[in-house]
Amino acid sequence: MIRISSPLILLMVALSACHSTPYADSTESESRFAVDSSSLQSRDELGRWKANPETMEGIRGMRALISAYPGSGLDGSLLRDSLDARMGAILERCTMEGEAHLALHDYLVPLMKLLHQLPDSPEPSQLDSISVHLACFDERFR
Repeated sequence: MIRISSPLILLMVALSACHSTPYADSTESESRFAVDSSSLQSRDELGRWKANPETMEGIRGMRALISAYPGSGLDGSLLRDSLDARMGAILERCTMEGEAHLALHDYLVPLMKLLHQLPDSPEPSQLDSISVHLACFDERFR
């Protein structure tokens, strides 16, 4: 029997959630990669990208799960499943476009790897790594 892991499914969703449409000719395709002024305007004075509300909500939810563990009553596998569910919601509800969207992918892929490596009985150092990565979100996004 073939077993497909949750992180693999999340990665497939992440890659397909780009909301891009195929282009009919090369001119349109080339323009897809051009920097438009709207993507530049989505950065604040600190260089942070504007994230959509659903992404912000998902990151806040992950932070809450990590900070409440182990007192939350969740065991390690339920914690991982809950974090995976939050990640899935972020990917499904992504409405970001352009450079901000690519920056979000760059941020989420290492986080997905950390979540994938989380065992049923996580070590404090593993939870700290996730917590630190989640804290870095505010340095890159607003």
